[in-house]
Amino acid sequence: MIYGGRQRKVRHYVRVVALYQLDGQIVPLQILWDNERRFDVGLVGHPRRERPESHGFALRHDVMIGQQRRVLWRDEQGWFVEVPEARAPGAEAVPGIDPRFADIPC
Repeated sequence: MIYGGRQRKVRHYVRVVALYQLDGQIVPLQILWDNERRFDVGLVGHPRRERPESHGFALRHDVMIGQQRRVLWRDEQGWFVEVPEARAPGAEAVPGIDPRFADIPC
């Protein structure tokens, strides 16, 4: 849905292969997309706590995927990217259900 000329963004949770360092930092190495495609991640700068467009607070990781700079987020529930609502995988799913659990039968 478009409000004020901007399309609303939603969280799309993804699986991430990460390196857990001895000092407590978590460094993302690969993103595993829904169709099992793998994207190598290059970290750009240090993670910082910010407010994503989708709401709340999360750690923002600026990353390079190929030649494009992207943002990978991490919150208490896991890793996510923000996608426009209309392009979100499973956009027709029931609102309010975490997309990671949408395929689990009740």
